[in-house]
Amino acid sequence: EKYIGEAIESVLSSDYKNYELIITDDCSTDKTLDIAKRYALSDSRIKVYANQNNLGDYHNRNKAASYATGKYLKYLDSDDTLYPWGLKAMVYCMEKQPAAAFGVLSTNADALQPLPVLVQPHEAYRRFFFYNDLLAVGPTGVIIRTDAFKEAGGFSGRKYIGDMELWLKLAKKHPLVCMPNYLIWWRQHDGQQIKEEKFNPAFETDKFFIYKEALSAPDCPLSKEESKVALRNQDNMRGRIFIKNILQGNLKKAGALSKAWGLS
Repeated sequence: EKYIGEAIESVLSSDYKNYELIITDDCSTDKTLDIAKRYALSDSRIKVYANQNNLGDYHNRNKAASYATGKYLKYLDSDDTLYPWGLKAMVYCMEKQPAAAFGVLSTNADALQPLPVLVQPHEAYRRFFFYNDLLAVGPTGVIIRTDAFKEAGGFSGRKYIGDMELWLKLAKKHPLVCMPNYLIWWRQHDGQQIKEEKFNPAFETDKFFIYKEALSAPDCPLSKEESKVALRNQDNMRGRIFIKNILQGNLKKAGALSKAWGLS
């Protein structure tokens, strides 16, 4: 209830007007649902649904997508906001590059060519696994073609890393488009899930498992040699994370990581 009104207002203030705003309340215990329903009374583009059972983050995202009728899916977490030009710019980028299955905010934009830039699967994987960018963005910073989302089966529901898992699945088969940064505002506060991720070893362990799955898949867009190097780099990264936790005195987390990863 603290942020939902501001999130809704940011969508209503968009320069782009041809949208439907779907709000799925996942059994909230405060006034979130009441606030959302009040907005729906004043704008027919707003549809509010209340889940009978708590689905959790990614299954709730799938639920929201099941109600969508548009060409694109654009998630906005209830504590984030869209800039007035954000939605229009995202749709523009996707329409300029119709081969793209999804678009991501580019925090490290290509200086030698203007955005939006179409990125093929091999380059997307190469940039992510060797330069640690391009796919490292949450759902608020992404727009997805609805048919590609459905073809991929949506989010698997894996906690913490379900978005990254889907981006890798989409980027393996389809081009993506790099969009300009500063189209959304990602709010940082103590109550968000990413704060929990930093202390939960499940985030680190699951993240490396999906990386290994992607790099070991027969249809990985990287060459076999590139995949081997990327896997070796991931092993080295796991070792550094383990040692870092030891040095910082996070012995409980280090022990959990060691057990999950089979470190000795």
